[in-house]
Amino acid sequence: MVTAGPLHCELVLKHQKHCSPVYDLYAKVCGHHQQNDMSQRHKAWFCILGIHKSTNESYMLYYCCVKAAYSQINCLTLAGQTVDQQAKELKLFALLGGLPQDDTLGLSLITQGGLALTDAAATML
Repeated sequence: MVTAGPLHCELVLKHQKHCSPVYDLYAKVCGHHQQNDMSQRHKAWFCILGIHKSTNESYMLYYCCVKAAYSQINCLTLAGQTVDQQAKELKLFALLGGLPQDDTLGLSLITQGGLALTDAAATML
C-alpha cells in the first residue's frame, strides 16, 4: 500500500504528459486490476460469443456491440500472453460457451480455476 499512492501518481503524470482522455487512464487502471480475475475473463468471452444480431437491430449497432465486447476482452487479457496462448484460450471459451447452459460437465469445468484447453478436452473425452 505504501507504493500504491506514488505509483498511481506516476501513472497520472505520465498520462497527462501524453494529453490522453481521462477515461483512457481509468480503463488502464481498471484493466490492470482485473487482468488476473479468470471469472471476469470467462464472462467477457461468453458475452462476445453470445452476441447475435436481431432482425430489427441495425448493422452498425450490432458492430458496436461486438467492438465493445472485444474491448472488454482486450482489457482483461493478461499482459505478455502469446498468440498461441490466446488461441488456446479462445478455443477453450468457444468449447465451453457452446455447451447447453444446464450441462453438468460444462458447469463443473467452468467453476475450475486455471482450466486449460487440454484439461477440458481430456475431461470431455
